[in-house]
Amino acid sequence: MSDPPKLSLVPDSVYWLDRPPESTSGRVRRHQFEARILAREHIGELRLAMKEAEGFAFVVAQGGDIYPPGVRDVAGRLLSYLQAQAQTLDTLVTRLDEPRL
Repeated sequence: MSDPPKLSLVPDSVYWLDRPPESTSGRVRRHQFEARILAREHIGELRLAMKEAEGFAFVVAQGGDIYPPGVRDVAGRLLSYLQAQAQTLDTLVTRLDEPRL
């Protein structure tokens, strides 16, 4: 049987050997860049969830006598609202600048 692997703690400050350590302001810029990218991804996930909700609302609004009239009405209004808000969201996203480091 072989010896178990030797584990050791890695220091908090690990640097690339081909460049100097990152400055604090450089780290801040990098983290802000990463946060902006994550925010765009999150907006995309919101947009997908809105599309899925639009699909459910459409089915209920067009469901005929299966759904009570009040429910169909609410679903129809929700569908219109979601479509308008999705269009607004899409317009706002197209106006965003690309994240830069």
